Amino acid sequence: MSSNPKAIPLASRRAEPGTPIPLDYGTTPGGTIYSSTPGGTRIIYDRNTLLSLRNSPLSRTPPAKLAYVAGVTGASLPHQAGSLHNRSHLN
Repeated sequence: MSSNPKAIPLASRRAEPGTPIPLDYGTTPGGTIYSSTPGGTRIIYDRNTLLSLRNSPLSRTPPAKLAYVAGVTGASLPHQAGSLHNRSHLN
């Protein structure tokens, strides 16, 4: 059995430059969220998974047990006793 392929009808809208994107942009009625990275990789987020991960320690700001990297994760040296950083350059 063969059938003639048909195009799937799509509704499209054009917005003027600077028009804000609607809050529900890229979501389905079931709550699945579609997005992409700057490199073009497509990402599919499931609403229930995102809601379950919102209480994860990794979702905290800053994440718990985040390694210290000078100038990246902190602007100054940590003030913790027993720090692993060599401070001899400060004397």
